[in-house]
Amino acid sequence: MSFLTPLGLLAFLSLPAVLALHLFRRRYQERKVSSLFLWAPDLLRSHSGRKRTRLLRSPSLWIELLAATLVALALSGLSFGATVKAKPLVLVLDDSASMSAHDGASSVRDRIVAAIGKLLDSQGASARSTVILTGSHPRVWLGPDASAHEVRERLKDWKPQQAGHELDSALDMGRQMAEGGATLHLFTDSDPGAADRDYVIHASGRSLGNTALLGARRIPGDKGQKLFLDLLSLRDKPHTIRLEVGLLVEGTAPRVFRSTAVLEPLQVQHLSIDLPLHGGAIQIDLEDDALDLDNHILLLPERLRVVRLQQDLPQALASRLGITHLLDAIQGLELAGPGEVAALRLSTTEGPAAPWRTEFLIQVPETSTGLVGPFLVERRHPLLRGTQFDGVIWSASESTPPKGFPLVLAGALPLLTEEKEPRFRRYRLAIDPERSNLVKAPDWPILLSNLVDLVRRELPGQVGRNQASNKELIYRHSGPLIETSEMRLVTPTGTERPPQGLRELRFEPEGPGLYRLRTPDRELARWSLFFVDPAESDLRSRRSLSRAASASGEAGDARSPSHPGVWERKLLSLLLLLLLLADAWVLRREGSA
Repeated sequence: MSFLTPLGLLAFLSLPAVLALHLFRRRYQERKVSSLFLWAPDLLRSHSGRKRTRLLRSPSLWIELLAATLVALALSGLSFGATVKAKPLVLVLDDSASMSAHDGASSVRDRIVAAIGKLLDSQGASARSTVILTGSHPRVWLGPDASAHEVRERLKDWKPQQAGHELDSALDMGRQMAEGGATLHLFTDSDPGAADRDYVIHASGRSLGNTALLGARRIPGDKGQKLFLDLLSLRDKPHTIRLEVGLLVEGTAPRVFRSTAVLEPLQVQHLSIDLPLHGGAIQIDLEDDALDLDNHILLLPERLRVVRLQQDLPQALASRLGITHLLDAIQGLELAGPGEVAALRLSTTEGPAAPWRTEFLIQVPETSTGLVGPFLVERRHPLLRGTQFDGVIWSASESTPPKGFPLVLAGALPLLTEEKEPRFRRYRLAIDPERSNLVKAPDWPILLSNLVDLVRRELPGQVGRNQASNKELIYRHSGPLIETSEMRLVTPTGTERPPQGLRELRFEPEGPGLYRLRTPDRELARWSLFFVDPAESDLRSRRSLSRAASASGEAGDARSPSHPGVWERKLLSLLLLLLLLADAWVLRREGSA
């Protein structure tokens, strides 16, 4: 014998209450007499209140005590079977954005929540669960050993909106949590396709058409600005879409521009919209469709960050390298004034490794050898993006190669190298401008422009402003370290999170929306994150299915062979009903006697 809900044993406190009612009761038996004048007046006066009387061991007392006992046993979950409980559950929830897709009647997320509710109902009151959310970094969202009520309450806050990711790492975490007999369940919107599975699949997706907003950028002009949009139609037929563009001004209603476009199926279409000059944010919205997350982009105004240049090259060398033309051609590059800290230094000699600084050293050899390509180029490096070096004649010295990690080589001879320290970079370029045509090739301005962009990205402060929601937020702090402890990131839901790191602060976003980095007295940075993932926006292959684990990776039945306490509760309920009928019959019989 066992009790499935031991707290129900508190119901046995009702037995003393029944006894008290029978001890302190006042009930007179009616007697028919011919007259009342012979009775003393004080005997006819009714005494006020109840008084303790001798306990009458009447049938009604025993019936009521037995009924209270049956109620207590039912509430405590009396079971004469084995104390086998339902197996624990490990629930892996696909947290990708496609789980928010809807067909007008319900969303995938709603159908998954309903399926989990049915699964919990089938396990009984003793079911315990662990909930894992998938992602690039899967995490235990609830549990272990959470009750069915806790799972239902937590699912009310579930909003899947992550970019696409693989499910294997979350399933591996689930397998570790399921060791010891728990059953593993995956809730998603498509067939994972694994032949040998040790988990139960619950897919609730539906094939739907969708249109995704892949990106937006604006280019200001003299009299107005152009807004460029990239849209992808994930449908099988041409589709006409409506969109709205709002120019946001704080404190006033937005100025809205409406447009339509015909999109060809499975093609990216580039749209341009002429807008008046506007220094504030721009809100772009597509009409509602199956997935709302990829229909909106908020463009914050971009501010070009100025790179201060310290130019220490000899005048003749600077002239041969075209540094003067460089200052005029590259936007946002200015010479550092007296007392200003330069982020970029051009020189022939090393300087101190100052924080948030980049040095570009020109190493002119005394004697050089002409070198003709092809050259080995590390094209993945941002400094060399877009360079080709076709037809370039390089000149360098084999006896004094530049130090550092090689980025461009002629055979085994380094021509351009990089040295990295925390918050400091140094590049060395081996070149003789008099014998090389590199400074006259198209690659030279590209190289120097990449250098300025690279330095701009390494400046202290906010990194990026409008970006995809799967990229982390970065803020470089150059002030006192004590200020870091006061910073908080305010998410789109209003929650506040402390930073990670000391100088380079990083934050993992929770989804699309507007993020603010604040101290108690001011706002330091603001980011607008929007959802971009064409594969996740493609809903055409989503489907519904329910599939048990394969024979080789059997997950087992999540239910016990029989639910303990079920037939006992039914028997107790039947006995209680019979006792109530018997008590009513006894009281009626005593009243008529």
